[in-house]
Amino acid sequence: PGRLLCEALRRQEPAPDARATHVLEQLRAAVETLPDGFVLYDSDDRLVLCNSKYREFYAESAPAMVPGARFEDILRFGLERGQYAAAVGREDAWLSERMRAHRAAREPVEQQLAGGRWLRILERNTPDGGRVGLRIDITSQVRSRRRAERAEQRLRDAIEALPAGFWLFDADDRLIMFNERYRQMYESSAGVLAPGVTFEDVLRYGLERGQYPEALGREEAWLADVMRNRSQKEYELEYQLDSGRWIRSSNSPTSEGGYVGFRVDITELKNKQAELEETAESDALTGLLNRRGLTRQLEAFEATMPPAARIVALHVDLDKFKAVNDAIGHDAGDFVLEKVAERMRRNGTPQEVVARIGGDEFLMIGLG
Repeated sequence: PGRLLCEALRRQEPAPDARATHVLEQLRAAVETLPDGFVLYDSDDRLVLCNSKYREFYAESAPAMVPGARFEDILRFGLERGQYAAAVGREDAWLSERMRAHRAAREPVEQQLAGGRWLRILERNTPDGGRVGLRIDITSQVRSRRRAERAEQRLRDAIEALPAGFWLFDADDRLIMFNERYRQMYESSAGVLAPGVTFEDVLRYGLERGQYPEALGREEAWLADVMRNRSQKEYELEYQLDSGRWIRSSNSPTSEGGYVGFRVDITELKNKQAELEETAESDALTGLLNRRGLTRQLEAFEATMPPAARIVALHVDLDKFKAVNDAIGHDAGDFVLEKVAERMRRNGTPQEVVARIGGDEFLMIGLG
């Protein structure tokens, strides 16, 4: 009966009997009530019937939608009137792609019309070799998706523009995203960075390549310390990488149970701090340790010296130094101090420390 109905509709002949006519009318009434566009083609790919919603969607090609019209001819009619936005300027290629998808009748197709409307096309083959299809208006969904995609792209652009390294992990501690700045900072572990890799795997990959100097020789203990910190809600660390760069790592939990992290290069800050510390612990004229620097060095000796070892000190006080300053000036006095410092430093061993502890007083200490 279904084949007879299709044939009758195609040829515009009366239905073979009253029962077929009744079934036909029921079919027409049913498809007209659908909120989506409905179309039926026979085994020769000729139009059997479509509902008014289908004609509404394809208003430009609606005049060609007469029973018996070939699907391809209806498409061409619409192409000539610019009905398909994606086909403009490439009509023949677009037509080939659309006919291929139509014949396969398997995968959904998203189609944009000239007016900005988006349709999802669902087509299936019928038992008698024809095709039945639905056209669903998805304009609002596509626009929402496009807005979300644009928002996500803006977020990604902003993250890429950050001067700090950035990464985001999910609740399973698997990497979701990171920026290029992060990859540049962690060159040794860049090879493993990909969505889905776990935080621990990233650390182990870096450890195997010596990325964390402070972990050398104690990799498992270092890893355990880091993962223990990971169990805290928020944590911050400072460490040096194999590249020599110093990194400040700040990590915070997300509302979904993951972690967001920022990595800031603080190498310049560390270098300035070291310079300030060196200045605070050294004599500006001679470059030797001052009293503060000497105190720190004595503390270091005490912490590392063997139980039976002793600290040996040589104290040098320049006699009549004031007379040099008074007689020929402070420049001459400074020259004398620099020469004394140079000779004491040259005659000491690498393990001995020389300090200037007063205007004309020097001290050399070592372990005896």
